[in-house]
Amino acid sequence: MALDSDMTYDAIYRTGLSRSHYNILLFDYAYFQFSRDNDVTWRLAFFPNPWVSGSPNAVERVRQWEAQEEDGLIDHEEASNLIAEMPYIGAVPCIRFESAPAQYREMAHPSAHFHIGRHDQNRWPSTILLGPKAFAMIIAKMYYPDFWARKSRFHNAEVEACCDQTLLTAMGEARFVHDFSVVEQQSFHFGKNLR
Repeated sequence: MALDSDMTYDAIYRTGLSRSHYNILLFDYAYFQFSRDNDVTWRLAFFPNPWVSGSPNAVERVRQWEAQEEDGLIDHEEASNLIAEMPYIGAVPCIRFESAPAQYREMAHPSAHFHIGRHDQNRWPSTILLGPKAFAMIIAKMYYPDFWARKSRFHNAEVEACCDQTLLTAMGEARFVHDFSVVEQQSFHFGKNLR
């Protein structure tokens, strides 16, 4: 369904949510999907809630409705209807990271790449192979900055376990992409030059 260019993002998002096609569900009903074919081929995806993600006001409204539902002031159907009637914001794009060395073609199809948004040809090359931990932490840092700052000594939080330090460790453990030519290194890409 996600590969169908005629499908709307909200339909893709709702289908994944309703069928529980996710590995991690966040407080704002955004979710992560992780899949792995083998040791070198995997897909990491973040599907933001198009009505809530990126809007602190929308998140707060949903929390209020959930609290009212828990207190018995409204039932589940009423809460669901209120959420369904929220305006479509689409503030945060869906993001995928793929490692697909079998599909590598120099300058045409990077072995490792990001997809930002839904256009299937927008492959943003990467020289770094991200794993689920690093990917999830990057998403958290970029799209949940208030929560991130509370756990980061770089944002003046007094914490024992700093999330920025944990991310740096995860990035230090990331491997480099083998299929990345000298020519590709001269072009735009995420990561470091290998040579």
